[in-house]
Amino acid sequence: MVEGYGTLAGTDTPNAQVYDDYAQYLVSFADHDVDEHVARAEALQQAVNEDVLACLPLVDETLE
Repeated sequence: MVEGYGTLAGTDTPNAQVYDDYAQYLVSFADHDVDEHVARAEALQQAVNEDVLACLPLVDETLE
């Protein structure tokens, strides 16, 4: 899982930094409190949502 977020961090998505931060966070998961877990999960979900919406037109073009 950490490697997957690291791979996403290497893409040209505007959310690459979010993925990189999340990968680093997962490595030190036990060092963080519940509030940070929630905040990180929310930031990641927002990044994924934005990227999915941004990629939908690309999927449509590919299917044509």
